[in-house]
Amino acid sequence: MSIITEEAAKRVVEWARRPEFQPTPASEQALQDLTLKARVEAALAVSPETRSISLHVLAEQGTVYMWGVFPGFGVEREVLRVAGGVPGVREVVPDFRVALERVCEDAAH
Repeated sequence: MSIITEEAAKRVVEWARRPEFQPTPASEQALQDLTLKARVEAALAVSPETRSISLHVLAEQGTVYMWGVFPGFGVEREVLRVAGGVPGVREVVPDFRVALERVCEDAAH
């Protein structure tokens, strides 16, 4: 390692020890929330029943907020089951909508 690289590495270590770069309770909670959000999204992505659904997910202290539009009825229960089964999820708060296709009057007759 060159002297310049060694000096740079020492400075990075010194800076990392400074108080302003230490974790705070708020930053640790933000990391836990982000981790839980990622775990819920991953669980939904690998479940055959939910992998094709695109939803928004937000996690705050174990409560998972989910919102989005479903292409039809019947999948909400499975989404809630999968999300609620993720370790660390205490509650799931859904806000889902169902987009129904418009039926042309000609096609209906």
